[in-house]
Amino acid sequence: EDSIYCEILEIDMKNRVASNVNYKNSVAILNELFAKLDCSLARYLSYARPWVRRRNMLLDALVRRLSYEHEILASSVARLISDRRGAVHSCVFPMGFTSYNDLSLEFLAPKLLDHERALIVAVEEYAERLKDDPEARRVVGKIVASLRRYAALLAEVLAPTRMGPLATGENGVASVHPKTASRTAAERIVAESQTAA
Repeated sequence: EDSIYCEILEIDMKNRVASNVNYKNSVAILNELFAKLDCSLARYLSYARPWVRRRNMLLDALVRRLSYEHEILASSVARLISDRRGAVHSCVFPMGFTSYNDLSLEFLAPKLLDHERALIVAVEEYAERLKDDPEARRVVGKIVASLRRYAALLAEVLAPTRMGPLATGENGVASVHPKTASRTAAERIVAESQTAA
């Protein structure tokens, strides 16, 4: 009876040691992810406050909401790190972001979209590296989905400024462009964030 109890304890200890090793690896990866989210370009722009023309107020609202979303996502990563008894490392914005001070949001928005797309690729790589931590991988999967959603919304808002004039129908009346119709999705997100605040 004692030998069975000892075997159970030994197996339990091996599982704890194995999970501890996985958590140590996870904490390092999660700290990298935390830094990417907490010091993203969207977060920087919430502090730098680029100037915005009145006609781009939807873009401004979307970028603010994106910054808030990055803050929430970074907090969820910090929670995972704490749950694994790790320390959340502090981070600083990249020095290159200072060159974006005093610029218009209209000018910075395409750079922000490129940054978001690069962030999605990086977060997907972190998800692959977290294969031994199913809970962290699940949370990172949700982060990827959120980042993709906001990148698509940002692309939708930017698309009309890059498009030419609307096509006219047979009767000479301008038809509704599909991108204009999809702008309502971005407007809904912004409205939701304003009512939630």
